[in-house]
Amino acid sequence: MESFKAMYKILKFLEAAMQVDVFPMQQFNGNSFDISDVYFRELVKLLSDDGYITGVSFIHVLGVKHLDMKVTKPAITIKGLEYLSENSLMKKAAPLLMGIVDAVT
Repeated sequence: MESFKAMYKILKFLEAAMQVDVFPMQQFNGNSFDISDVYFRELVKLLSDDGYITGVSFIHVLGVKHLDMKVTKPAITIKGLEYLSENSLMKKAAPLLMGIVDAVT
């Protein structure tokens, strides 16, 4: 569950970055999301591989377990924005749905 929370925060960060002229590159790291840089790179790779973000690439270094990440112009995609929207709606709907389940049972 922690992975999804961190990925959600990364997507929210990229959504907010759409509104500024200069991307805050110094904040695009694990420390900004209270996770290790290794874990941050792995989550960013997952988001990139699944089409939620663009502007990052990864280099596999022989003999090294962790990835090296090259950041060019990170951005959230429409798929990423849809995920944020759906996730936000589900959070708002969850208490209502729990009330319905309680009423039925």
